[in-house]
Amino acid sequence: MGTRNLTCVVLNDEYRVAQYGQWDGYPSGQGVNILEFLKTDFNKDEFIKNLEEWEVLTEEEIKEKYEGESIASLSRDAGSNILYAIQNDTLKDKVLFLSTEFAQDSLFCEWAYVLNLDTDELEVFQGFNTTPLSKSDRFYNSDFKAQETSDGSEYHPVKLLHVFDIQNLPFSKDFVEILEPREAEEEEDDSGLDVVLEEESLEPKKPIKSIDEASKALINLSELAEKDYETVRDLLANKKIPASPELSQLQDVVKKMHKQSQKYLKTIKALGFRSHMLDDEDGFNIAMSAIETG
Repeated sequence: MGTRNLTCVVLNDEYRVAQYGQWDGYPSGQGVNILEFLKTDFNKDEFIKNLEEWEVLTEEEIKEKYEGESIASLSRDAGSNILYAIQNDTLKDKVLFLSTEFAQDSLFCEWAYVLNLDTDELEVFQGFNTTPLSKSDRFYNSDFKAQETSDGSEYHPVKLLHVFDIQNLPFSKDFVEILEPREAEEEEDDSGLDVVLEEESLEPKKPIKSIDEASKALINLSELAEKDYETVRDLLANKKIPASPELSQLQDVVKKMHKQSQKYLKTIKALGFRSHMLDDEDGFNIAMSAIETG
C-alpha cells in the first residue's frame, strides 16, 4: 500500500538514519516490521558499529556519485528494511539520504518511527496532524508554515503518538492495537463501507472459482481503493475542490477504503494467494472468507 512513512535512527541526539518509505506505513506494516527487527535481529552495539560504516550524502552528492545507478538503500522500497541492512551488513553500497524534512508534511507522511538509541525507545508518530507542535516536540520547526487544504484544515508536522521501551516491547497484536485502537464508531461504519464498495462495483461480478481469481479480486479491490485515496488526498493538497460537508464525508469513506484495502493486501501476503501455494479446497475457502469479511 502506498502509505508513505519515515524510519529514523537517533544517536547522540543526531539523526543517523531518516529513511523514506513508500509502502505499508501503518503500524501493522512497517511498524510491525520494526517491532520484529528489535525483537530478533537487533544488537545495539553491533548496530552502532555497523552504522559508522554508512555514509550520509546530499542529493547533489548522490547524483554526482551514483547517477544512473540503482542503489538499494536509496530506494523508496527500502523503508524500515534499512534497519536489517545496517544490522546484518548486507549491502555493498552503504549510502544514506536523510529525509527528515518529510516529517514536516503530515498530509503525506502518514507514519514515522524513530529508534532512539540514546534512550532505548521506539517513538511512533502519526500524520494527518492539525495541531501545532510545541518546542519540546521532536519535529518542531520554528520556520514551519502549515499547509492549508481546500477544506480549511492546516496540517502540521507528524505528532508523537506513543513511546515504547525497546527492552519491554509488546506482542505485535498489542502493538497495533495501542497505535490504532478500533473505536466503536469505526466499527459501526463498516457496514456503510460495504455498501459503498457494492455501489462502486468493486466486488467481482462473476463467481470466483479458483484461488488465482480470488487473489486477483483482492488485488483489484486494493488498487482501486488506493487510487481513490490518493486522488482525494492530492485534490485536497492542491486546493482543487471547495470545502463542504460532502467532502468531509468523502474523506472519511476513502480513508476507510484505504485501510480496508491494506487488510486485503495483508491477507494476500500472509496466506500466499497463488494456485501453487493454495490449490486445495481449504485454500479456496480461506480466500473466499477473506473477500467476504475483509
